[in-house]
Amino acid sequence: MEAEEPTYVVFNGQAYAFIEDGVGPMEAKTGETARVYFANGGPNKLCSWHPIGNVWSRYYRDGDLLSDPDRNIETAPVAPGTVTAGEMEFPVPGTVKIVDHALSRAARRGTIAEVDVQGEENTDVYDENP
Repeated sequence: MEAEEPTYVVFNGQAYAFIEDGVGPMEAKTGETARVYFANGGPNKLCSWHPIGNVWSRYYRDGDLLSDPDRNIETAPVAPGTVTAGEMEFPVPGTVKIVDHALSRAARRGTIAEVDVQGEENTDVYDENP
């Protein structure tokens, strides 16, 4: 810990927990809204919390669920010892990855999670074959 070179940086106490090789991705359906709670237990590393393929449509800094949230946040810094919550909608099916945008921590240390979104295509929002 003194060297600040952790073997793993984890979500929910387990490296790579919410991907296929772990307990599996979280699941959602198109049209749903999810609220994700996050606590950076530290002790030393700042997290740059980011949903790849989405945004935090409502973002509650420092765990403040009483004030109006920030809107449409892409990447949010979460300091050690801080909690936060972010909401996102799922207008189209696909995989949303939630990562620490210090991407070596996602790829090599375990701070990656997936949300598997199932449902009907919505070509008004996204059309991969225009």
